[in-house]
Amino acid sequence: MSSELAGTETVETNNAKIGPNLASKNKWFEPGLLSLLLLIGLALRLFNLNRTSLWWNEVNGIGAVQNRSFGEALGSFDKYILHPTLFRGILQIWISLVGIGEPVRLFSALAGVATLAVVYYIGRGWLGQRTAFTVLALLTISPLLLYWSQNIEVYAFFILLVAISMLLVLQVNEYPPQNWRWAIYGVSAAALIYTDYLGFYVILSQLVFLGITLFKNRANLLRALLTFGLVGLAYLPWLGNLREHFRMSREFYAFIPVRWGISQILEALNYQLFWFVPKSLGFVAGGIFFPLYGLGLIWLWQNSRKLAILLSCWSWLPLLLIWLGGRLRLDFLAQTSQLAFCTPGFLLVVAAGIWALQDWLKFAPYVALGLALLISGLAYLNYSQNYWQQEWRGLVGEVRGQQQAGDTILLLNPQNLTAPTFDYYYLLGAGANNTLERRSLDLYQDAPSQIRDVFKDKKRVWVVSWYTGNSDFENARKTLESNLPSGYSVASYKEYQSSQQGLLGLTLYANKSN
Repeated sequence: MSSELAGTETVETNNAKIGPNLASKNKWFEPGLLSLLLLIGLALRLFNLNRTSLWWNEVNGIGAVQNRSFGEALGSFDKYILHPTLFRGILQIWISLVGIGEPVRLFSALAGVATLAVVYYIGRGWLGQRTAFTVLALLTISPLLLYWSQNIEVYAFFILLVAISMLLVLQVNEYPPQNWRWAIYGVSAAALIYTDYLGFYVILSQLVFLGITLFKNRANLLRALLTFGLVGLAYLPWLGNLREHFRMSREFYAFIPVRWGISQILEALNYQLFWFVPKSLGFVAGGIFFPLYGLGLIWLWQNSRKLAILLSCWSWLPLLLIWLGGRLRLDFLAQTSQLAFCTPGFLLVVAAGIWALQDWLKFAPYVALGLALLISGLAYLNYSQNYWQQEWRGLVGEVRGQQQAGDTILLLNPQNLTAPTFDYYYLLGAGANNTLERRSLDLYQDAPSQIRDVFKDKKRVWVVSWYTGNSDFENARKTLESNLPSGYSVASYKEYQSSQQGLLGLTLYANKSN
């Protein structure tokens, strides 16, 4: 690796200045410690993997590929699933191997562990062993990465693809005449934008990096432009679907007010880095991580400007580009947890900043590392103890345990969010002869007549409601109550609270006159 790119020669020299490599006297120490940390990372991602039910976003993703072939899943388009199709194809293969149910989340857990290995490889090759182990430890207990590693959604896979693509862009920058490296990088770039639309911001950030570092060599710059041109051609088959998703996203997120200011970036940074940090420790976390990040960026700029530029293009430039494009694509900054793909780049810089402290005080890096791990550990505990999703298993289990022949289930889901998830658990493992009639209330039709039809000649009706503060759901509940036929009263009511996704309510209405 070239010294100009902060490869082994330059970085190892600086590591000697900061401190010797951990494994200098024992050749088995490094693989042993690496294996231990990866096993811890896997254990944390498997721990309580199924403690919460699948929620509607996960169920919709599974439903999009269930009972389809790989080709059908890969070629499918759903205007309500605002992602390209690559992940759905891979998910179809995975489901064909492990089946459906919460264990399908194991794919995300494995993707999360693979991300740890890739980032360690980057840190080890370009920043040295000690910094690599530091970033690996921080990523292992990063609650935001753990969160996505315990959800069967696109983001754990996307974070892995971003890490791989960043590794490849480093390699093509170091060996630009080797065309086969550009071909592999081009495949990774195409995979990014066929997995999630945020991939465009990653590629644009990489284009900035390559433009800055290769602009003096026209041949290498031409290789970069040709690669991006071929990636664009490969994306042409999806372009019409992109336009449709763009239109749908503008409609779906129309209720989100336009925010345009530095406070929006600060909010996104806080959400990306400290989402699960207890609020009482938010300022402490910022006071530890951001100075270390700044120090790390300065150290990198002094020792390897190319690496400093690359990690800037990984850790904060996508956020800036998304913010600048916020008026066109509001949902990206509304869902700031999706920016977790920036976290590995951020923590690589933090790790460099931790060991740069030894230039001033010998034991300062150990204190900084201890504080960073302590904050991350407290954030993980906060996540594991206080975060849970919608408890569909418990709700459906209550219906199954108490249902009687002739009962009807009414799902209050004006946006069709409740029915797929309820049906997923209700039909999973329940024989066809042991299921009740399930109806939905559509507020945009004649709701009173629908309610009369559902309750007509029924002795008992189960009503499943989801209270989120959204007016549509509240209106559904009020519409039901105001049009409830005479003779019906509440026989039982249970709540299933979610820390992030509102309240599920299960009400049993009984007609004592029947």
